[in-house]
Amino acid sequence: MKSKELRTLRKTFRESKWHKYANPASLIVNSADDATTMFNTAGMQPLVPYLMGKEHPTGSDKVYNIQWCIRTVDIDEVWDTSHLTFFEMMWNRSLWSYFKEDAIAWSREFLTEILKLDKEMLSVTIFEWDKDAPLDQEAKDIWLGIWLPEYRITPLWKEDNRWGPAWASWPCGPDTEIFYRVWVWDPPKDSNPWNDDTNWLEIWNNVFMAYYKDDAWVFTELEKKNVDTWMWFERILMVLSGQKQKNEWKILGVNELSVYSNDIFDWLFKNLSKHTVESYVEIFAQNTDLSRSMTISYRIVADHLKTSLMLINEWLVPSNEWRGYVLRRIIRRWYYHLKKLTKENSSALFSNEQWIYDIIHSILWWLVNHYEVLKAWNWNEIKILSQEMFQFEQTLQKWAKKIDELLSKHDGSIFSWTDAFLLYDTFGVPVELTKEIVSTSWLIVDMAWYEAALEQAKLTSRSWSGEKFAKGVNRADHIEWIPETKFIWYWSLSCDTSKVLKDFEIQWSRYMIFDCTPFYAESWWQKWDSWNITLDDGSIIYIEHVFKYGGIWLHKVA
Repeated sequence: MKSKELRTLRKTFRESKWHKYANPASLIVNSADDATTMFNTAGMQPLVPYLMGKEHPTGSDKVYNIQWCIRTVDIDEVWDTSHLTFFEMMWNRSLWSYFKEDAIAWSREFLTEILKLDKEMLSVTIFEWDKDAPLDQEAKDIWLGIWLPEYRITPLWKEDNRWGPAWASWPCGPDTEIFYRVWVWDPPKDSNPWNDDTNWLEIWNNVFMAYYKDDAWVFTELEKKNVDTWMWFERILMVLSGQKQKNEWKILGVNELSVYSNDIFDWLFKNLSKHTVESYVEIFAQNTDLSRSMTISYRIVADHLKTSLMLINEWLVPSNEWRGYVLRRIIRRWYYHLKKLTKENSSALFSNEQWIYDIIHSILWWLVNHYEVLKAWNWNEIKILSQEMFQFEQTLQKWAKKIDELLSKHDGSIFSWTDAFLLYDTFGVPVELTKEIVSTSWLIVDMAWYEAALEQAKLTSRSWSGEKFAKGVNRADHIEWIPETKFIWYWSLSCDTSKVLKDFEIQWSRYMIFDCTPFYAESWWQKWDSWNITLDDGSIIYIEHVFKYGGIWLHKVA
């Protein structure tokens, strides 16, 4: 089944059940609503105000949509059969309208009558019990009454089958999750998501908001209850394709496919394969260690490229802080894996910069046509991405030599935390990427000491910032709205076109900020650069110290 057909079937089904379409929330969480969360990780987050009684903009008490989500907690598993960084949740919600009986019955109807999934391949879990709530016997009875045998209903404790609350006090309640059997053989009666979880794939979750938890951890049953349900869009496509191919004896089990087995990623893979060593289909068919490694790279490139483009579509730009740093890490990871796949494996992928523009532009064109609500793209947004890749390319040219040097001296199984931190602090290479590289040499990074070093570096930075921007001095007055400094040290030790963005004093010390700089800034044990520079008026000044605050270089004048 094609992705557009699934969207249409679901739209028709939900509207037949009197649901109204609701606009999806932004991928980026409004910090005013939740300062602790960067991205929408599930369809639940935008719903919370309406669970508390606020009228929904549609004016309806039954709504549906597809919510875009970003999750990075599983980013190391993105290449496997079921995980993505950017994914879609097909949700439908009852705001004080229907509850368990209709939600469960409609789930069964859509899966078995509309999508025609094999009933024998389905299983569910329900909330078992804990000190705050009893077994969800009602959900169990509903499942038994409509089609499911008892051995396919598995009670699980609240860590697995209870949602929320997301905040200290909020609506919450039990859920019931629906799973599809993906293994080669049909499930035996004693197999369930609890004792055989690797063979069952979660495809749908119904959350029943029946309680309110207050700040004192007291749970009160709500007078008016809500329902939030969501299906995994890409997983449903995988299951539908797998069931069809399995019935036609093209594959043995659905687990031979993945969430990348759909028309969305097929197009991305075909486009990428034009510029890589072999076609994705050929690699996948080889079933060797090399083909597995390249398949992983293909999937990481496709997923991360799509994710970064979706985030830039939300006006996010790469930076060294908060959400922008997550975006930067995602871009750098897929760019590295793209280099692994290029035909010549060139050390300078940007030697043919037009190729980068062409592939990004073609993928953007496809995404805009596929995701109708995407904003109109322009070349400025494409340049944001290409500029980030260009900067990382310069870093990689120096970093590749350094990591080869570091790997050559390792004779054990542990890659030194000091070396991993050096790669991050000096070259800006995320430790996640270093872990991937050294794993090919059967090494693992000493993460415990690495995390300690990173925390110490943060404390040092905070100590410096507290000293230089002392009490009574508002940092925002000096660096607010200043763009990040372009650091060119990796490929040039001079900058004749540098512009002064700000020239100011803090506590009788003069500081200058330039749009670009070749000066290395103080960073943990790394020594900063100091040298004479000539200003446009011909005056010569001496830079005695360079500090880095976020993405901005502060040059202290002697």
